[in-house]
Amino acid sequence: MTAVSSLHGARIQRVDAPKPALFTITLSSPGYKGTLIVSLDPSHPGVGLVPERPKGAAANSFVQKLRKELDGARVVALRRVSPSCYELRSARADGDKQLRFALGAGAPNVLLQDAEQRVLASLRPAPKTSSLEPVAEQGAGPWGESLEALEQQGAALLAGLYTTGVEHARATLLQSLSGARKRAQRRLTAVAADAARADAAPQLRADAALLLANLHAIPRGTRSARLQDFTRDPPAFVEIALDPALSPKAQAEAWFHRARRFERGAKLAAERADKTRLELEQLDALLAAARAATEPEAIAALQERARRLGARDNRVAADAGKKKTQPTRVPYRELRGFQDRPILVGKGAADNDELTLKHARPHDLWLHARDVAGAHVVVPLSRSETCPPELLLDAAHLAAHFSSHRGEPIVDITHAPRRHLRKPKGAPPGSVQLTQEKVLQLRVDPTRLKHLLATELP
Repeated sequence: MTAVSSLHGARIQRVDAPKPALFTITLSSPGYKGTLIVSLDPSHPGVGLVPERPKGAAANSFVQKLRKELDGARVVALRRVSPSCYELRSARADGDKQLRFALGAGAPNVLLQDAEQRVLASLRPAPKTSSLEPVAEQGAGPWGESLEALEQQGAALLAGLYTTGVEHARATLLQSLSGARKRAQRRLTAVAADAARADAAPQLRADAALLLANLHAIPRGTRSARLQDFTRDPPAFVEIALDPALSPKAQAEAWFHRARRFERGAKLAAERADKTRLELEQLDALLAAARAATEPEAIAALQERARRLGARDNRVAADAGKKKTQPTRVPYRELRGFQDRPILVGKGAADNDELTLKHARPHDLWLHARDVAGAHVVVPLSRSETCPPELLLDAAHLAAHFSSHRGEPIVDITHAPRRHLRKPKGAPPGSVQLTQEKVLQLRVDPTRLKHLLATELP
């Protein structure tokens, strides 16, 4: 057997940390060439010798400091100064150094000291002039019984660290793939629900057509109508529920609009469903490959494919969750008017400015109760579109309600395209000037207003 003392006099070629808790010291002498390894990993602590330097992470600032102080030095002694503390003493022209490794379960550390035991560098904070552990000279001894014993320890140590790393990487990959599969399955279920809504489109169209054919017989404000449907064989009377806030014509147009939306949604849902099914097939194939993978290279390749499919590393997702910022506050209420069109209502004076000056576009319609305090109301419109009369009435009702004239039976409402507004310099929040305007004398319909308020989005 070859004594560990045969390494005394070997030159330190380089110091590395291929893994966060693994340090390696490459040695070379006329009679021996190999690498000392020291693991601070609590699950696999220990020291050993391996014939080739393990590859891994690039040198961090601490490792670079060790290289600066130890590269080219000669080993003077290798000592085990306590059951969990190992020491490598070295000599170089610029002075002697000692490198200490504490493998204790509490706070593993690495300390570089000069001949007077002053701390030159440490992996974790340490006192400037203290050892990691008291040196128990009586229990001091070599790193191992022999070089052969150290080599056996090194092989076992690397095997344990390698197996643990591969298993951890595979477990992380399987977890992220399983999460991606659950999300894809939920998306497929939601898409199926969207597609099912198209089944209601034919009935909506039939009810809308029947309503248009009987406009003369249905007064506004009716909650239901009993109409004869001549498309049936034989013709039969049907009961149709109506929205009393809408005129019969507006109700029919809303049903036609909803039917078209359901049909468009069904087409998009079919495309999304096909795409999601393909994604599920790919995820299932990746899950099977990940369960069988045993090499780090194979797992790394699978991780890259998983990322392209949108699988998230749960550790990254957890860190992102901790740093999550509060959602941006929206300065307006959103309600739904004629044909399910959005109507935006400012929440306060400063919010009125935000809505009108930053969110509204030049061609959007702006409304406000005339000559009193109140909310700014904006109706988003497409370019060159004229606001439909029913939508204008809906927006006017909201402008009256969210103003000092709330509860009044008749309210004057000013309206104009957003491009005809400007904010005077120094004006208080919510105050604007109009270059052109129109005034609508609104007779408030409480039923219509109640229906509008019920559409506010959360």
